Amino acid sequence: MTTRAVVFAAVATGILVFVVPYVAWGLFGVAPNGTETLIVVVLLWVAVWTVSRTRSQPR
Repeated sequence: MTTRAVVFAAVATGILVFVVPYVAWGLFGVAPNGTETLIVVVLLWVAVWTVSRTRSQPR
């Protein structure tokens, strides 16, 4: 993965782990549990890795 992709994924992971639960709790009164958060973070990293691989291939 490129440095840009890693930075994007790391920042998005921080937002998903630290910001989204508080916003969801404030708006809806419920927050995602650890398993749901982990699944979303893994899917995020897989998506970033896939996009990074497809964009970095020479054409």
